[in-house]
Amino acid sequence: MPIGPSILQDRYRSRGTAFSLEERAKLGIVGRLPAAVEPLAEQAARAYAQLQDQPSDLHKYIYLDRVPNENQVLYYKLLGDRIAELLAVVYDPTVDDTVQQWSTDFRDSRAVYLSVDRPEDVRASFESPGLGTIVSGARHVTDNMLLAVAEAVAGQVDVSRPGASLLPPVANLRASSATVAVAVAVARAAAHDGVPREPGPGRPGRHVAAGPSHRRRGGTAMSHDVPPAPAMRDVPIGVRASGSRKEFDSMGTVEVPADRYWGAQTQRSLTHFSIGGDRMPKQVHHAYGYVKKAAALVNAAAGRLPEWKKQAIVRAAEEAVAGELDEHFPLFDWQTGSGTQSKTNVNEVLADRASQVLGGTLGTQKPVAPNDDVNMGQSSNDSFPTTMHIASVQEIDDHLLPQLRELTAAIEAKADEWAEVVKIGRTHLEDAVPLTVGQEWSGYAAQLRACIKEIEHSREGLLALALGGTAVGTRLNALEGFSRDVAARIATLTGKPFVTAENKFMALGSLDQMVRAHAALRGLAVALMKIANDMRWLASGPRTGFAELLLPQNEPGSSIMPGKVNPTQCEAIVMIAIQVLGNDSAVSFAGSQGNFELNEMRPVIIDNFLHSARILADGMEKFRVHSVSGTRLNRGRIAQFVSGSLMLVTALSPVIGYQNAAHIAESALANGQTLREAALASGHVDEKTFDSVIDPLSMVGQGVSGA
Repeated sequence: MPIGPSILQDRYRSRGTAFSLEERAKLGIVGRLPAAVEPLAEQAARAYAQLQDQPSDLHKYIYLDRVPNENQVLYYKLLGDRIAELLAVVYDPTVDDTVQQWSTDFRDSRAVYLSVDRPEDVRASFESPGLGTIVSGARHVTDNMLLAVAEAVAGQVDVSRPGASLLPPVANLRASSATVAVAVAVARAAAHDGVPREPGPGRPGRHVAAGPSHRRRGGTAMSHDVPPAPAMRDVPIGVRASGSRKEFDSMGTVEVPADRYWGAQTQRSLTHFSIGGDRMPKQVHHAYGYVKKAAALVNAAAGRLPEWKKQAIVRAAEEAVAGELDEHFPLFDWQTGSGTQSKTNVNEVLADRASQVLGGTLGTQKPVAPNDDVNMGQSSNDSFPTTMHIASVQEIDDHLLPQLRELTAAIEAKADEWAEVVKIGRTHLEDAVPLTVGQEWSGYAAQLRACIKEIEHSREGLLALALGGTAVGTRLNALEGFSRDVAARIATLTGKPFVTAENKFMALGSLDQMVRAHAALRGLAVALMKIANDMRWLASGPRTGFAELLLPQNEPGSSIMPGKVNPTQCEAIVMIAIQVLGNDSAVSFAGSQGNFELNEMRPVIIDNFLHSARILADGMEKFRVHSVSGTRLNRGRIAQFVSGSLMLVTALSPVIGYQNAAHIAESALANGQTLREAALASGHVDEKTFDSVIDPLSMVGQGVSGA
């Protein structure tokens, strides 16, 4: 049984299963599941209420059939509590009911299946209607029974729609495109003369079956118009070919390199948008792998995609996630603002790879097509922002936040180590009153802790996914519930708590969540710049600067000045911060450019976001390892500054008054005296009072919270 964070990878034990706060802490999953804790009994009660809302026994069966795929624990709880009531629903309805009420198998198929006495008669009748059929031997099947099939099918059709076809929904039988008239004609043609007339459906022992081909009563199954499912082959990644091959799209045929999986639209993009050297980040393609795998799983579960196609697409998508197809994603950032060409690049590559493992020929879009199969139920407009969020969350979780937390911990360790070392503070670049080095560094750590909170907060907005909105937010061409189901799949696949966006029109029409998330990166860049600048100033020297800090000497600093060593890690952090601030300007301006139902500035936003996140993460790692962790104090120099500071006179102000204290400091500076010498010479304070008041350690306060 999985434990700890790995439990999130177990779809039966993670999704929908409630954990107490103590369990979440023990398993290390705090913040990685929805906050609400719902006991299993409440989940079961809610599921039972949803079950009761289903309009028929068949719909109840379909509902229950999906529950174990989402949460096996909940399924057995629900079934166990009401075994007598639900047992009859769990198992397939009777054959006759299946025919009349559109069984799950029938719903999941992409063709109509009939079982009759004399298969050859039925087979001969299916030359033109365009319905795939599978026929097998059965006992006695009458014309009334076959007509009942037609009537049941016709009952599923919305006759008010032009060209009405089989439902529900039409997409489940898109391949057949059968109208009501065709369905009835097929059944009548199959009802051949000479079969003994018997009562219609509802009697036991009759076999008019809707669903996949099965052996029935010793009969041999035969097929017509439904080719056998191709078998997956163990084909290594790659196309061993040279020269070019022809690929096509709706606009015509295009020559593409023969050793690449991409198709016509990718090649067109390479021709039209070879601009600069900025390529779409590979993290986007890896995230698209999750999207395509999740969509294939959901579409297959709904009966829209055959199992064999699903398996091939899933295999190709997993290869994309693993980075094994990276060389087949060549497109530039500067392309259509919706990201359509990169999305199409992914569709083409996964379709050709899936076709390859199924024994297909590249360039034919068979047996797997990029648009009809890989892209089923999706649009660039909803899938590209979904991949943006997935890639961004992964970059934040897997690289940025871990490095930020480690840097913060390293700085906190230095603050603890130097908690009692008194130094002179500086404001306006001028001497100020004392504090400890530990207090100064605790401020750096607190800045970074605040950045962690802001990044985590902005990350929450990225967990809402646009997928399911399709073109403009209305879910056209996607199944009902697709957005919810596919978000749940993505959450399971990635181990991140993704959910479907509540408002798809916001999710498509704006990129506000990305803008906010990058603003949090900008805040981190600002904090890092301050810390790095402080460190390099405090390390300036070694003879004529502050020289309070001794940074690690990693490499020679000059090609002409021997022995010179520079604060290079600090300089790198400053440059990274400058770049992130520039990226933020691009991201925020691009985020303002959404028009009507779509923001068309997506590639520039995701490229800048991932660039900022990655250089910040990498920069913080190098800064921690090669600078912060090895930094030491020049205690002699620090003590020298403390003893020579004139601002210690601030402690005398409550004793002798502000004006008198100010004159002592002015006199000391003008005459080159120490503060003690000037104070005693002023006559406003005696030696005993001065020594008791001017104690640097007593001036630093307690802790970090101030008065």
